[in-house]
Amino acid sequence: MAAARRNTVALEGGVTNNTKRRNGKGSQGVKIERTGLLRLFQLFGSNTDVLIAIGAISVIAVLVIPLPSQLLDVLLTLNITMSIITIMVSIYLVKPIEFSVFPGLLLLLTLFRLSLNVASTRLILGEAFAGDVIQAF
Repeated sequence: MAAARRNTVALEGGVTNNTKRRNGKGSQGVKIERTGLLRLFQLFGSNTDVLIAIGAISVIAVLVIPLPSQLLDVLLTLNITMSIITIMVSIYLVKPIEFSVFPGLLLLLTLFRLSLNVASTRLILGEAFAGDVIQAF
């Protein structure tokens, strides 16, 4: 039987898959380069406080910087999607402690929605058109 065991070893330059065979003869290494997006996910996956800080700064930026109507449409759709996901997760939980991040998430989603309301009001009063999502409602 040629049973193989795969180990993934993280290196600074990338990820190497080593295949070691039972008979102990050599290993074959294949180097996979990390892309910028993967490296970004790994950076924020270990530092969630940085991600929260960037989110809070972006909420303040939406309050100050005028947004184009297409970007406002995308952000409103993102907000509605995040709200639906939050409701679905909170409904289908077995134990409430599993969603202990709910108060902070609710605060950030509320601030995000408030900043989108200010941005949409600015577009309605300034240009009389705030995008297709607002027009649909």
